Amino acid sequence: MRFVVFGRDSDAFEQDESDVHEAHQSYMDGWLPRMFGRGPIGTPDGELHAGSVHIIEADDLSMAREFAFKEPYQCAGWYTEVLVRPMRSIVEGTMWDRPAPAAGQVSSFVWATWSARPIDEVPVPVAEWLFAGQLLSENLLSTVGFAGAIDLSPKEAAELARDWPGAVEVHRWERGGRRD
Repeated sequence: MRFVVFGRDSDAFEQDESDVHEAHQSYMDGWLPRMFGRGPIGTPDGELHAGSVHIIEADDLSMAREFAFKEPYQCAGWYTEVLVRPMRSIVEGTMWDRPAPAAGQVSSFVWATWSARPIDEVPVPVAEWLFAGQLLSENLLSTVGFAGAIDLSPKEAAELARDWPGAVEVHRWERGGRRD
């Protein structure tokens, strides 16, 4: 089953080079066969790191939480909050199966939460999502939100979710991974 792991940075996050950044990359390298998407959340101007998103395949919620809480940024105290949610994917493949964005294209991560509803009650807009899916309750019987990344500006991405119930956050985001 797929899970989304969303970590929000604390004031302790170190923007500059650190051994923790390499430990994070090495940890992610070990999970690549189970990874469907990943990348940093940025501040609105894109200048600073504000969090991280990972879409993984895990055997169960316990395994997904183990991934999240053994992650080096979390272990270093660099996250103020880590959310782990089961995800009913609406996109086949991985983000790496999608074309790279045009030079200068800003991308976004959409995170929405709402009270438990029947799984098909909240329609997801048809769009060119890099990864996307409904967030599920722990018992997997209802939808409690949405998570997805798309090559649109935060303003454009917010427009896709304008009619959703509950709270919608749209963050500047970029594809993650090693820069070779």
